[in-house]
Amino acid sequence: MKEYALIEEVTLIALTVRYFPEGIGEAFNTWMHMLPDSQDKVFFGVSYPDQEGSLIYKAAVSQAFDGESEQYAYENYVLSKGK
Repeated sequence: MKEYALIEEVTLIALTVRYFPEGIGEAFNTWMHMLPDSQDKVFFGVSYPDQEGSLIYKAAVSQAFDGESEQYAYENYVLSKGK
């Protein structure tokens, strides 16, 4: 896995994948079809373990403007700057 250091905070619109890894492609296809400007978006895959140790995976796209996640009724997710 490759790590990146973010220079500034990034706000994302996130969709939690129910079935990992099978549902990843479907989740990103959802974004591609739903967002009119998807070709201009930056896509992210965010994963972390939950309290039981199961993997949580979020298919996410960069937010173009404040409140965009609410427009689509999906989760607002913030990647903090740094590593």
